[in-house]
Amino acid sequence: MPSSPHTRTTDSLGNPLTLHDAASAAAVNDFVEGFIACEARAVNVLNAAADTSPIVQASCAALHMFAESADAPRNARPFIDQALTRAAEASEREQRFVAAIAAWVDGDVPRAIALHEEQARLHPRDLASLKLGQYHLFNRGDSPGMLRLALQALPTAAEVPYLHGMLAFGWEQCHRLPEAESAARRAITLCRKEPWAHHALAHVMLTQGRIREGTDFMAGVSDTWTGLNSFMVTHNWWHQALFLLEQDRHAEVLALYDQQVWGVVKEYTQDQINAVSLLARLELAGVDVGKRWTDVADHLALRLADHVLPFLDLQYLYGLARAGRMEAARALHNNITAHAATRTEAHERTVWHQVCVPAAHGLLAHAQGDWATAVEQLGLALPRLVEIGGSHAQRDLFHQIWLDALQRNGQWAAVQNVLQPMVNGQPESVRLARQVRLANKQLGLPEKYKKPASPINKLRLRLMHQQALQRLSDADLLGNASDDGDQFDSQYLLRLLGMELLLKVVFERKLHEKAHGHKYDKLFKRLPKDLQDRLLQLAGERIGPSGLTDNPQSLFREWGQNFVALRYPWERYEGLSEDQYATLGEKWIAEGAPLEEATFRYHPEELFGMLYALQTVADELSES
Repeated sequence: MPSSPHTRTTDSLGNPLTLHDAASAAAVNDFVEGFIACEARAVNVLNAAADTSPIVQASCAALHMFAESADAPRNARPFIDQALTRAAEASEREQRFVAAIAAWVDGDVPRAIALHEEQARLHPRDLASLKLGQYHLFNRGDSPGMLRLALQALPTAAEVPYLHGMLAFGWEQCHRLPEAESAARRAITLCRKEPWAHHALAHVMLTQGRIREGTDFMAGVSDTWTGLNSFMVTHNWWHQALFLLEQDRHAEVLALYDQQVWGVVKEYTQDQINAVSLLARLELAGVDVGKRWTDVADHLALRLADHVLPFLDLQYLYGLARAGRMEAARALHNNITAHAATRTEAHERTVWHQVCVPAAHGLLAHAQGDWATAVEQLGLALPRLVEIGGSHAQRDLFHQIWLDALQRNGQWAAVQNVLQPMVNGQPESVRLARQVRLANKQLGLPEKYKKPASPINKLRLRLMHQQALQRLSDADLLGNASDDGDQFDSQYLLRLLGMELLLKVVFERKLHEKAHGHKYDKLFKRLPKDLQDRLLQLAGERIGPSGLTDNPQSLFREWGQNFVALRYPWERYEGLSEDQYATLGEKWIAEGAPLEEATFRYHPEELFGMLYALQTVADELSES
């Protein structure tokens, strides 16, 4: 057919565009920018559907595919067929994007991935293609592939905050947590409203057992979760709910479920599995969720023949069973088995047969109270569960169900063997501590081993005390040498060092064990509660109401982080050009220098008060 006149331009990332209607450029940019930023405006490309340009039609098809429903390919088909018909009119970049979406619609995910990987090599600034490739790799459990794909774009798109968010999640899913945190913080430095980076950092903090820090962090950035697609906003609140669950703050979790997690777009698959997963976790923690399953199950009952992803099917199945919809649950269980038998692509055949089917058996057995079968079947699936897709945090639901089955089946030794290493890695988790206490009680094990107190090395403590006072004296001398001495990082570092030494003196004199590292919040937390209260009281008497009154742990944490980071402050900006560095500073000042977005927050008044308190207590303990 003859080609119609067209306009050649570029999208907002500099990628070539071929459009029949030049006005469609704004809609395409909304799709590209909205997709990588997890914003709802991505759907605006549907408003340009009258434009038969291949890139417009393929973008519309992709949006329909994201419904993750059985009818998604049928709904996407007219758009991708139109794109294929006119593909010759487009650039080679656009043709490859069209081909990748066509492969997805056809169910040929390996080909789609190969095309996205090729696009990342040839057009690394096509970040919409890159994120789509990551989506497919994620659903197949290929975390290294996700990371490799994002790294392709780093040399040419380092100024784009959303690329660093993609990198962060790739690093995290590869268990490279320091790299994940660094990439996430880089993204947030470039753009505070980067919800995917928030999400990646939540994963890191949960995995590392930084429960209270994670809670505070997500609460602190939640004001930016506006204009997002339903998945991103509900999923980030879901992550906040996980932090609260670890603290047994069940009423707050229920409130988050009702207000933020369920109800944004109830018809959407990801919103549904967020709801299933959170309700199931609450019940596993012994919480009565009331009639909340009913509404969710009404939507799950429409998914019996979907089979888009095994990860989704398993949660639909468990949600139906927990809701008491056993007829529907058994029907879905049978459909999963039948669907597995029809798979021909190598990865799909293996995953559905060897992972999804036994997992489905185990989940249905658990819901029916058949603990032995649940233990056996879930035990078969768990070692390979990564292959069904989903994140570590999402798949942890199946692990929790298996642990519950072990416990109910009376296999307490196995429960303790699994739980204790988890508790060791997440000492802030009240949930895990409660569970391991029960296991230890059942096994006749003491809750804690109380080691005999070690003798105090009085010389060591005396020298530490003297050095602390010397460093504080040095800080005062440095401050007196300048009109604005309080602004000197050198003076501040000396005061932090003095505080660290005093804190360790108090710690060691009280607990009779050596204090290590620069995590001041952990040292403070381990002090007896009455001693913590006395220190805060003394500081309050000195400086009055302050941040120490509301959240002392957060201040101690920041002081420790500052002590580490201010010794090498330039590392915070590694990878930025001088122009980018200057722009960040100018933007911060233009916004009124908001304290919550400052790279370093010093809290000098609170530090002054705590130094007084620690000196007072250290002097008292040295005399006792």
